[in-house]
Amino acid sequence: MSRSLPLALAAVLSLGAAANGFFMLISPANWYFAVPGVTTTGPFNQHFVRDIGIIFLLVGIAMLTGIARPAA
Repeated sequence: MSRSLPLALAAVLSLGAAANGFFMLISPANWYFAVPGVTTTGPFNQHFVRDIGIIFLLVGIAMLTGIARPAA
């Protein structure tokens, strides 16, 4: 298997995770009502949404770092 396919997949997933995390940090209430199924899990908690947004953003950044430095 080509090495470029896993790196391309990782790039797509990392950009998606980072974008989702950024959206969660910038506008947690809009994210809460925009994502299907989230409203059925309980009441809106801005602090919780932002905490998870930070995690998504850091995971996306870590994956992008891994793509930029695959030997590390």
